[in-house]
Amino acid sequence: MKPSHVNGLLLAALLLFAIVYWNVRSTSSPTQAAASASIPPASTNVQSQGAMTSEHLTIDALKERVQQAPNDTSLVNHLAQILHDASRYEEAADYYNQYLALAPKNVQGWLDLANVYAALQDWDNALKASQSLLDFVPHHPSAMYNMGAIHANLSDLEEATFWWTQVRDQKEDPDLAQQAEQNLLQIQSSPSF
Repeated sequence: MKPSHVNGLLLAALLLFAIVYWNVRSTSSPTQAAASASIPPASTNVQSQGAMTSEHLTIDALKERVQQAPNDTSLVNHLAQILHDASRYEEAADYYNQYLALAPKNVQGWLDLANVYAALQDWDNALKASQSLLDFVPHHPSAMYNMGAIHANLSDLEEATFWWTQVRDQKEDPDLAQQAEQNLLQIQSSPSF
């Protein structure tokens, strides 16, 4: 496969990985929305020094609250999400791991954790997070798609093909199935496949 084909495929896969993350995250459950409504959101406007200071103050205040209540799942998850949104991926991974130790069956938590590891290009941990989700929700479309994207980023196109074929063939998420089909066509049209 030509390097430009691989780079284009990897970029498309990583971009969709992020889109899936934000799309799934924006459809959080009413329980999650209610839990996070009691905690003031961090400012995501980093164009001014005041916004950056406000964001750091909010994060520091949340960290103190988590230290005082380390088993408060909504608080730990909220802090992880704010750190994630602020592109502080290593810290976000730590708090997502803390959250998932308390709530190991939370689908969105595993998707978020896989996403931060992908942002860090920590493919081994991104695979582990996606596999953990698949262990208790077999055939989860986003987790399977992520497995394909991770393997594509590892240049294991055979394994990426395996996962994206499963995503293409599932009926639960037609948009993701369509994207997986496009990725498969791109892999198959490459000269070295």
